[in-house]
Amino acid sequence: MKTNWKQICGLILLCLGLWHSTVRAATGYGYSPAFTINLLNPIILTSPQSQFAILGTNVTFSVNVIGAARLFYQWQFNGQNLTGVTASSLSLTNVQFTNAGSYSVVVTNTYGSTTSAVAQLTVFTNLFVAQSNKLPPPPGNPTIPTDPAQFEVFTNGSFVTGIGLDPGKSTIILTHGWNDSSSGWPLEMANNIKLVLGASTPNIVAWDWATVASEPLPAATLNTQGQGYALGEDLAAALGPNYSQRMHFIGHSLGTLVDAKAANYIHANGFSWTNTQMTLFDDAEVAWGLVGNSWTTLTSLLQNDSAPQQDWIHPLPDQCAWADNYITAVGIPHPLAVNVILTNLAPDLSNIQNLFDFSIGVWTGLFKTEITEYHDYPYIWYFNTVNQINNPNDPPYLMGFSRSWEGGGYSGRPSTNSYYAESLSCPPSFPSYTGYDPAYNLVQITSDQANTYLNARPQNLISQVGVNLVSSSANILANNKNQQAQLLSGPAVNVSSLTTGPYNGFQTAFATEVELLTTSLINGSGQIRLLGAPVPPGGNAENSPAYIWIPVTVPTNTLTMAFNFMLQGNGNQDAFQVAMNSNNLMSVEAVLIPTNITMSSGMIDVSQYAGQHAELFFGIVGGTSTNASITLSDISFYVTLPPLLQIQMAGTNVVLTWPLSASGYTLESANKLTPPVSWTTVTNVPVIVNLQYTVTNQINSGSSFYRLAIVPAPTLQAEVSGRNFILSWPASASSYALETSTNLADTNSWTTITNDPVVINGQDVVTNGKSDRMRFYRLKQ
Repeated sequence: MKTNWKQICGLILLCLGLWHSTVRAATGYGYSPAFTINLLNPIILTSPQSQFAILGTNVTFSVNVIGAARLFYQWQFNGQNLTGVTASSLSLTNVQFTNAGSYSVVVTNTYGSTTSAVAQLTVFTNLFVAQSNKLPPPPGNPTIPTDPAQFEVFTNGSFVTGIGLDPGKSTIILTHGWNDSSSGWPLEMANNIKLVLGASTPNIVAWDWATVASEPLPAATLNTQGQGYALGEDLAAALGPNYSQRMHFIGHSLGTLVDAKAANYIHANGFSWTNTQMTLFDDAEVAWGLVGNSWTTLTSLLQNDSAPQQDWIHPLPDQCAWADNYITAVGIPHPLAVNVILTNLAPDLSNIQNLFDFSIGVWTGLFKTEITEYHDYPYIWYFNTVNQINNPNDPPYLMGFSRSWEGGGYSGRPSTNSYYAESLSCPPSFPSYTGYDPAYNLVQITSDQANTYLNARPQNLISQVGVNLVSSSANILANNKNQQAQLLSGPAVNVSSLTTGPYNGFQTAFATEVELLTTSLINGSGQIRLLGAPVPPGGNAENSPAYIWIPVTVPTNTLTMAFNFMLQGNGNQDAFQVAMNSNNLMSVEAVLIPTNITMSSGMIDVSQYAGQHAELFFGIVGGTSTNASITLSDISFYVTLPPLLQIQMAGTNVVLTWPLSASGYTLESANKLTPPVSWTTVTNVPVIVNLQYTVTNQINSGSSFYRLAIVPAPTLQAEVSGRNFILSWPASASSYALETSTNLADTNSWTTITNDPVVINGQDVVTNGKSDRMRFYRLKQ
């Protein structure tokens, strides 16, 4: 039996064929039954297309359909029927923001009906720029710390503050990562180096940024730049302007981003980059990608693209003498480093049921523990290489501490842009001796071999955490139809965009570009503040901060926004600030931002504004700069997409699959699409195959339709009647069981109530006698 299937409007259709096909077999001619599509039902050839419209213009949606008999149309807006709108096309005149949303059409004839794909209408305005008295939002918190206690020096087995450094010695800088402190691995590493090197131990410094590092990952990631700037300042002050010894930065996770910024600072302030080594323990550039970067960085990680990204947070400085990069859970290779892939503690995903809680769609504590251990493995591996320095019985280690300047083996360093991986076998050339750990035998591999391993890692460990649900929407202020959003000078009756200070506006085909400039205002002989605009906080009568308010319609289902920006000139002590409705989204000191480079802002969480009209603020605030400019472009929102339901045939079975990330969705089926349609939950328990939910059903005669739907949780109601306690819930919630407990603190105390419910007025009803103890009830799927 041969089965053909076709996906129509998000529904997967199986229907019984009406004809037979002649086929040639090895033994001659025969007839093979086949399934095909019944062309009597309406079939949509072309669905309505998404459009972008300027406020006040006209829009038309149309649909191309084939089908027998007369066709009837019913247009819908945001899933609801539009009364009286029953033509084959839908025309909207003088569109307003209230018309923005999703449009679809249901096409029906006497044989059935079908629904088109959804078309999105985005409504935007031409931007008019005018002077405004509206103040910027309150300034954000500074990201450059001033606490001298963060700079710690190793002495007598501990890290302490207030101790000077020896300018005649080289210096090691140890920087911890997210949710860590200098009292963790940095202290153990320092003591081990001291034990092995003794009197020749260099200066050892730790940067303790534990308070900020314990913040949520997006905030901690953004703050790495201010932390690195402060570390660079403190290093320069402690070592003095004439310091000429070597420096070795060793960082883990987000600490690598701190170190890179510090190295760039000292290199820009008289310290030679030829004296700098960088050691990366599972660098966290991906943290900027996952929660703070454009879609480019996300897909680059998934493709293991090691090319530098157009963002402003990196784990390596612009230049250094040598770098060694140890990769496990989230690190990525870098062409300016020797890249070592450590595989021995990679999590085992074979038993996915123990690692993923399918009832709520999150990773379990066991998974988080295994990922954390794998993420920490590089500094454990490196720690053990310190011990090898004074052990004559150990074979020569290719990488690790022995290849650092202070380890003495720098002459045998591999060249940069090379790749190595752990091997569990001891090579014949190594002497056999008790205690040899083959984990320190590294085998050189090609970049393609490294990519093969690393490509599988993010898809297994990262793509299931929602990354594959995110897709860039079109720019809300422009479009891909060459209908450009504009910035116009001069007064306007309906001001849709407000700015202070001079501005330049540019038209582009696919984006809105805004340039804001700060100026020096000299009363009587130069420019003056127009319209009596007040001095923003931090400004003064001579300096004019520049900022803009832009009204936007945030698309439904938005998760994050991103934009490109380029800083030029001298920002002095000003800050670049981004806000939505006066709530700060991003505030970064200008000194932390590289100039004359277009960079990605990073993904900024704006999910709380999804589906709303809001005001988006950009500005250079502080009032200390007289010649800085910020150019903004490609303002985009990122939205969630519904999961893809896929189907394939396997003998007499139909196999349906959808991604694990689609938590909250339920598989439903129906035997027809003509009203009234009765969707029922498929009760087969999904199994997990290749990180996909998988359901296998027997093919039956007739038609079967499947969909993924978000089904609201049923409401459990309770009432007391005499000495009975009566519970009821919708009878349609057949996949839920009634459970009870007497102790909410004990998650294992819930037990299933075995009373069979009675159906009364569409409700499942269970009657229990009143208990002499406090008792709790719930519906559990």
